[in-house]
Amino acid sequence: NNTYHQGEKDKNVKTMKIGLKALGYPIDNETNIFDEQLESAIKTFQQDNNLKVNGNFDKKTNDKFTEKLVEKANKKDTVLNDLLNKLKYPNQDNSVFKESKAKNQSRLTKVSSNTKTI
Repeated sequence: NNTYHQGEKDKNVKTMKIGLKALGYPIDNETNIFDEQLESAIKTFQQDNNLKVNGNFDKKTNDKFTEKLVEKANKKDTVLNDLLNKLKYPNQDNSVFKESKAKNQSRLTKVSSNTKTI
């Protein structure tokens, strides 16, 4: 139940910065120092999420921060889903591949029937 505030130096501060940046807040460094920029981003985050605006990274801010990151991670990315489906089901709706495979199969059949055993 730590509360972080400006001036602190902690490895968790870097995580806050990376997370807030991923959520679209203006962070231009990933140091472990709680600076003015981070405090400003936290205040904006708190305001955006109807939290008490104090610039401190407290438990309520952390809970909402975690919730927002999980939400972002779970959002459906259609481009990514399409790619994953192609990787999972490579033969599905891949007509060019099926066509060339069928042609190669028929060529192999012809070659093998024309081959004489010596």
